[in-house]
Amino acid sequence: MPNLEPGKAPRVSVILTVYKRTEYLAEALNSVLSQSYSDFEVIVADDSGTEAARELVAGCGQIERIKYLPNPATLGVALNVVNAAKHARGEFLAILNDDDIWERDLLASLTPPLEADPNRILAASDHWIMDREGRIDAGLSESWTMDFGRASRAEGVVADAVEFVVEKGGPAINVTAVFRKNALDWDLVVPQVAGAYDYWISCLLAATRKPIYYVPKRLGRWRMHGEMETGRRSHDRHENLVYIYSTLIKRGWFPELKAVLRAKLAEALFVAARDKLAFGRAREARTFFWRSFLLQPRLRPLAQAAASILPGSILSQIKARRAALRKTADAPAKQNCPVPPDKE
Repeated sequence: MPNLEPGKAPRVSVILTVYKRTEYLAEALNSVLSQSYSDFEVIVADDSGTEAARELVAGCGQIERIKYLPNPATLGVALNVVNAAKHARGEFLAILNDDDIWERDLLASLTPPLEADPNRILAASDHWIMDREGRIDAGLSESWTMDFGRASRAEGVVADAVEFVVEKGGPAINVTAVFRKNALDWDLVVPQVAGAYDYWISCLLAATRKPIYYVPKRLGRWRMHGEMETGRRSHDRHENLVYIYSTLIKRGWFPELKAVLRAKLAEALFVAARDKLAFGRAREARTFFWRSFLLQPRLRPLAQAAASILPGSILSQIKARRAALRKTADAPAKQNCPVPPDKE
């Protein structure tokens, strides 16, 4: 039964972020309301500027648990979370996006490690990757587990917490994590971090140098689809990572990762420059390419910066010529490929 004693604050505040789309919201909200752990509230943070989710939330049941928090004007994902955190009454916070899902025991698995030790600031787990229809991609899930440094980790306090969080990006703050609300300086969660707010929050927590606890279970499902933030194309999409890595270097929170952060910043600048070039912002792109080169002298950003000076018509001809050359080079290899028996 819900812990709804008048005047008693819940232990956990769940922030469910919403932005315009409501296609998956009911499924996400139901996965929260179905938790086996009962001492929580839900803040539905609607950043659409239109109260798009009001009716859906009103009809979901357990309305006494839910605070519907629509923003009159769109704040952006980072400030939407900050605003919701200001309304949260719980000691602990958990964040879920409107298109993702929790397994039933997420809060029951991640809250007790924080309750057991007041010095711990974050508990996190692994998660599944699913497609638009909710089908789990086991292969991709395992690949992400490897890439984000979660493979073969035993349950317990993370010994290499800074590497796990900052270098690997291991904790999935906006899918499968619970953390102490007051461990974070919320003034540092600024609009510039945009869609990477989850990584930024994990870095801010790691900067406290307090213990992080890991649970080696897949306790959530992260949905991949065309409307997600990571699929958005714009000239400034990757500037958030430029801001994050620049700030981490400037503040000197992780001196042991100075070389790693410089490499990450160089790559972020390069990717951001390509975005700008794709949207016709050649002058801005050259600045970013040059900054990338100064951090890590490589031919790639220098060549791109030089190419950005050429007229668009010449660039198109060069790209077409390169594509034709690749096609010619690949042709003999394709002809020599063995034909599968069932395709002969």
